[in-house]
Amino acid sequence: MAESSSHQVKLYGAAISGYANIIHCALKLKGVPYDYFVGLTYVILSSEGDAQRKAAEEYREHMITLEDGVREDLWSGGPFINGESPGLLDLVVGSGRDGIACMGELAGVKLVEKERMPLLCSVMEAFVKLDAVKEVMIPKEVHMKYILAIREKISASSA
Repeated sequence: MAESSSHQVKLYGAAISGYANIIHCALKLKGVPYDYFVGLTYVILSSEGDAQRKAAEEYREHMITLEDGVREDLWSGGPFINGESPGLLDLVVGSGRDGIACMGELAGVKLVEKERMPLLCSVMEAFVKLDAVKEVMIPKEVHMKYILAIREKISASSA
């Protein structure tokens, strides 16, 4: 990962992420100085052994930090973070449920655990039970196939 500098804007992404590339381009076009960090998701997908376990544990620690922040500053009693209806953070957390689970399986680490992150788990479960979401959620098996295909492409490009 890149070393931190004095820039206020920090971009976390993956070299193969179209979304991160959009932000790279926008920041460059606007002349905004920024620091770029390779995202933990990319490290989990592209590494093995100790490096992968370390990235997965760091990811898990970030999820614990998110859980603690939600509990301390945002939680309204649920089922969603801000109450009875899902908001933007519920969308981000809930839609990532199966992808996060697949990355954890790949690394052999549970990235989100009910015992330590009950609020995030409950938001994820409430989110995927919404009728509108059920219609469009990507099945976990499809996530895993996609993640394994990405991992294979990364391995092939670095060989």
